[in-house]
Amino acid sequence: MMQGIQQGRPALSVKGVIVNDGDKAMTAPLVLVKLRNAGGRDIFEWIYQLPEPVLAAGAKMAFETSLADPPAEARNLEVTFKNAE
Repeated sequence: MMQGIQQGRPALSVKGVIVNDGDKAMTAPLVLVKLRNAGGRDIFEWIYQLPEPVLAAGAKMAFETSLADPPAEARNLEVTFKNAE
């Protein structure tokens, strides 16, 4: 996670790598990012879709997603993966 400025506005960027450590191709998951306040309550979330729909066996895919003007009360984040529907 990085905080910065994007087009003159505060921004939050999340970077990571998804790895398919299996021996078969898989559908790329959706990346779900949740922001939480100091009390642990979810206050904002967004979903990022990877640019490639399939990860080959043993493949890695880097991702980066950003949010301009994140809620000021955000203190923590959680990144999880969901099955693409």
